[in-house]
Formats: sequence, C-alpha cells, structure tokens
Amino acid sequence: MGGAAGARCISIEPIPETFAWLRKNIAVNGLSEQVQALNIGLGRAEGTLRFTGGLDTVNHVLVDDEATTDAVDVAVQTFDAVVGDIGPTLIKIDVEGFETEVIAGADRGLLSSNLLAVIMELNGSGGRYGFDEDALHRTMLERGFETFRYEPFERRLESLDGARSSSGNTLYVRDAAKLAERVRTAPRFRLGIGKEI
Repeated sequence: MGGAAGARCISIEPIPETFAWLRKNIAVNGLSEQVQALNIGLGRAEGTLRFTGGLDTVNHVLVDDEATTDAVDVAVQTFDAVVGDIGPTLIKIDVEGFETEVIAGADRGLLSSNLLAVIMELNGSGGRYGFDEDALHRTMLERGFETFRYEPFERRLESLDGARSSSGNTLYVRDAAKLAERVRTAPRFRLGIGKEI
C-alpha cells in the first residue's frame, strides 16, 4: 500500500529474523518515509509473549505445553497503544490464531470514524488458544461491520451477507458505499504480471 498508493503504513512483525527482512524490503523499495516498522507483537495488554522462531510464515505465539527449540520472547503492546490517535483507514490482521487477543486490544481503533475496513484471517488457528473464531466474527458484526469479498481486477466489493469468507481472509467493512467509491476513484496500479488493479 505504501508503494502502490503512497499510504502511510505501520507494519508490525514480532519475529526478529523476519523483521530484518521486512526492513530490507522497505529500504529496497524506497518506502522508509511511508512505512513505520515495529519489531513487537500485539495483544490485549502490554507485556511479553513467547513465539516460535523458525516456522517462517506460520510462526505464532506459543501455548504453554508447546515444545520448540527456537522460542523467542517478544515485547507486546496493544493495537490502541501503537496506533494512538492516527485513526487508520484499513487494518490487516494475520496473526496465526491470535486475532482474538489483537482485537481485544483495539477497542479505540475499531471505533475510529476513519476506519473503513479490517481484513482478518480466521482459518481455525484460534483453536490452538481455545478461542472461538465464530464469536470473534460475531463481535465484528456487532461493532457495525459487514462482510465482503473484494474482486481486485474488477475493483468490486461483493457482499457475503454476514458470512465469513471460505478463503479464511474476510473483509469486514463499516461503510460499504464509501469504500466502494474510494476503490472506484483510486488510481490504477500495474502489477508485474501486466494487469492493473
């Protein structure tokens, strides 16, 4: 988003090795002015959590009885403490089952009038922590969000009528008309595959 649209972004990555790659990626793409990278985790309260460290894209917060040889302790903040009064337009949450805890620390952020959408992965991984992802989904609906799927090449929002996406990534939208207009009028971006979105 920072490169395609010049958006100001906060990118959070708890695993130090992955965070180093994130920083390199930001520098190589000349996005240091748009992207603030933070080597922390997010949760319901400030503290420290123990993460796996060698599972690449599926690193996650360890549960008490989970054994690993590459655990890493990571400082954790709440979403609200990190974002402050910025009032984000879009939030993407993909935390390998820890989404319930991230949302628990985002009360103020989710109420922001600037917030148009939250993309959240709910694929059953929350069960690892005993979290009910259906309950989290209902919480999002109760907070005034509707569910959609986005068709990028057509630049079209498609209502899911309150259901979760079967892909695991659900787009929760607070003001569908406003978001649809924003998408419609946004400059096009050419992908490396020769298509525009």
